[in-house]
Amino acid sequence: EPTLSPEAVTKTLQEIHALEDKGIVFPFINMFTNGIELVNNPRMREYYLPLWKQLGLTAMAISIHDVDYETNKRIYNVKNDVNFPRLEEIIRVVKEAGLIPRVTLLLHKGYCDNVKDYARNLDALKEMGVHMVTSWPLCQPNGERNEYTPSRWNLFKIRFFLWSNCERIFNQIWGGGVYNYKGLSARLTTYVSGHKPTNNFIRQLVLFQDGTVA
Repeated sequence: EPTLSPEAVTKTLQEIHALEDKGIVFPFINMFTNGIELVNNPRMREYYLPLWKQLGLTAMAISIHDVDYETNKRIYNVKNDVNFPRLEEIIRVVKEAGLIPRVTLLLHKGYCDNVKDYARNLDALKEMGVHMVTSWPLCQPNGERNEYTPSRWNLFKIRFFLWSNCERIFNQIWGGGVYNYKGLSARLTTYVSGHKPTNNFIRQLVLFQDGTVA
């Protein structure tokens, strides 16, 4: 959770910002977060968010398992004495900071893992003023299925729902697709892509805790 290490985020953004002097510009920078600290930590709102925006941060991608407050709280195993903010509050804070609120809707077996719940979540997010939603199924870090991964049949039906009901905006070279769902940009993809030496792209570089970049 990057908001628990705000100084590390600041340093990273400063280094990215400094690359502009070398002609390397990143016009769109996302931060993936559960958003809890954005509401609960006054210093986050008063100091860090304005600073990060100044350093080039453009969007907050808020991770949820469902728009339903109690369901999301239960999945995150939040105790009753912890102030767990509602998604609407997190979105409001992001907008007030001049940043774009995005949502990562995680596809989780037994929760949002079927067409009905997927469409319900997209409709609710659109009502909240979110215009970009990315989804991928929970899985192992290497992309393999685990006990939290929705069934292959349900994932196929979600893809078919988007394909048959929405305008496909563009394809992503690693297999994902972006669709226009009632004016909302719905992106369905995989968590990871296996590296192939013959590919002419690298989808993501990951910095691990031991300092390895892979």
